[in-house]
Amino acid sequence: MESMTKNQLTEGVHIHHIPSSKFKTTQLVIHMRMPLVRDEITAYSLLSQLLVTNTKKYPTQTLFRKKLAELYGTRISSDVSRKGENAIFYVHLSLANDRFLDHADLYEQVVELLNEVIFHPNISNGKFNEATFEREKENVKEELLAATDDKMRYAQDQLKELHFDDSAQKVPSRGTVEDLNKITAESIVETYQQILNE
Repeated sequence: MESMTKNQLTEGVHIHHIPSSKFKTTQLVIHMRMPLVRDEITAYSLLSQLLVTNTKKYPTQTLFRKKLAELYGTRISSDVSRKGENAIFYVHLSLANDRFLDHADLYEQVVELLNEVIFHPNISNGKFNEATFEREKENVKEELLAATDDKMRYAQDQLKELHFDDSAQKVPSRGTVEDLNKITAESIVETYQQILNE
């Protein structure tokens, strides 16, 4: 087994590379850790969906998905979780391993797309694209409302409510509908900038 390398890009930003010839796919995962702040949990959840829906260069979901298909069916997802007193925001990409393709620069193209996703979201005039924002906000709302139907998840959320004294720890991992209703296409840009700057 080849050994892992760790490179620091900037303060608090590291790349861990674990080479392997065992798999036909390559996984790229970006983790960004922020303090767990009660008022931001729901915004992190919504932002995780906005970033992987479209970008400045690919301003519609159709164009964004078409680009992923051109990259040999590269898959992208994003989510937020928590670990202790931190919120972990992550973006995950799964792509075909270059060695199985004639397309030798696939990895570089996917890294370019990742750069587009993280640093060039579909923001204009200080706010996310309104149609995308409203659609993703509704999707997150439906997911939060459906959480009560998932009895195990509901039980975990109720246990957190009873167990923790810290208000941030009490909030469900994906946030609340009440907090979601307060988020605007402008305020979510502030959350995005905060994540990049921490």
